[in-house]
Amino acid sequence: MKIGINRSKVDISVQGTVFTIGIVPIQASLLIAQHDNEEDLDKQIELMFETVEAILIANGYEFHRSWWEQNCDLEMLQEFVVFSLQKDIPKTKSKKKAQVSS
Repeated sequence: MKIGINRSKVDISVQGTVFTIGIVPIQASLLIAQHDNEEDLDKQIELMFETVEAILIANGYEFHRSWWEQNCDLEMLQEFVVFSLQKDIPKTKSKKKAQVSS
């Protein structure tokens, strides 16, 4: 028996790069909770980068922070995380594709 084979996935486009996300690791959930309880904006930003990194690595992507810093603002990072979490909402008949707006 294999675990994680038939998991729902979502394609998220960020500045023309498409990421297929099927796993949101527990570590990401913990980082999101820390982010939500943090008042310092610099720490919120750092936690959001760590969350994006955890999601990408769990899904087989490399994380290049400089690319994300050059191509995204904080709201876009948050949208990426939210879209990743929404992948587990019951599917509609069409394939889900999310677009992070700039």
